[in-house]
Amino acid sequence: MIKVKGTDKSLIREIRGIDNKRGLIQLDFESREELGVTEGNKYMFEIKKINDYDIINLIRFYLNHPERGIRLSILLGIISFALGIISLILGILSILVSLK
Repeated sequence: MIKVKGTDKSLIREIRGIDNKRGLIQLDFESREELGVTEGNKYMFEIKKINDYDIINLIRFYLNHPERGIRLSILLGIISFALGIISLILGILSILVSLK
């Protein structure tokens, strides 16, 4: 995962190797539109690798992913995590109440 910063905007995308052309990146239509760049013009971009532990940016990326299946799976994962935390809290509370 990388963060691409171009004009005034930035976005998070998956990086995929196509060929070994240095100094050249290829963006899909949605990425160009989001960054406000047009095809055929030259731009300077800053590209940074996202830390694997940057959970907030990774969740934001997957929640805004163009594929519905990926958005649904991350949403179900977040709901499952929240329900697990609630279950853990209720379990600890029930143990504490039964010990009194």
